[in-house]
Amino acid sequence: MAKKKNQKKKQQPSQQNQKKQQSNLPAILFFSISGIAIIGFLIFLMINSTGSNNQGTASQTEPLEFNATLEGQPSLGDENAPITIVEIGDYKCIHCKDFHQNIFSKLKKDFIDTGKVQFYFVNFPFIDEDSARLARGGETVFAQNPEAFWEYHNLVFEQEYKDGELWATEEAIVKLVEDKLPAVDAKKFKQEFEDNAYVSKVNEDLSIVKETGVTSTPTVFINGKEFQQWYDYEAFKAELERLLKDSEGK
Repeated sequence: MAKKKNQKKKQQPSQQNQKKQQSNLPAILFFSISGIAIIGFLIFLMINSTGSNNQGTASQTEPLEFNATLEGQPSLGDENAPITIVEIGDYKCIHCKDFHQNIFSKLKKDFIDTGKVQFYFVNFPFIDEDSARLARGGETVFAQNPEAFWEYHNLVFEQEYKDGELWATEEAIVKLVEDKLPAVDAKKFKQEFEDNAYVSKVNEDLSIVKETGVTSTPTVFINGKEFQQWYDYEAFKAELERLLKDSEGK
């Protein structure tokens, strides 16, 4: 089974007379929205990943290694679990949605909830403007209530929309939190979200993405090594069981 590849979606037309956008411009829009003066950093990031993004991880002959710090990242599961899984994802990536619905749900039941795996999520919002806003919304929820982050994470992937549709306006995200996340102070969330209070946390994730060399989503690491069969739960399960058996023998 060939590994699925992420396909970038086209931007909606810009407000003013912009030139026709290239594939890396959606991420740049993130920083124009945020007002954070590090556009040069993102340009450098996307220049380095241009070309690779269109190929996806299926073209890689050698798995990537994950050596970045995970301190301060959203996590789920026992911190003393023998296995660590990291997903680098984009909330608007259709394959990330597939992973969440078809793989993550089984991982949670079989390995995370049973104390065998600690799971982390790192943002790579490069598809469109919604990607950036949803990542920022997640970081704002996480700062207020780390446990509620995973409720937000689930809610976002449950949303229905047409491929390429921009739906995650600031108003829509605020309403989602107000209506569906009672554990979050909606008024505080709205203020901090609109003020871009935690956009720097998304920037930290982008630094991790660049450091690790990831160019497509989802990219999944098991104990620091990229697992390229993320779409095949049986292969995933077999690898985890192998690692668990090895850890028991030590």
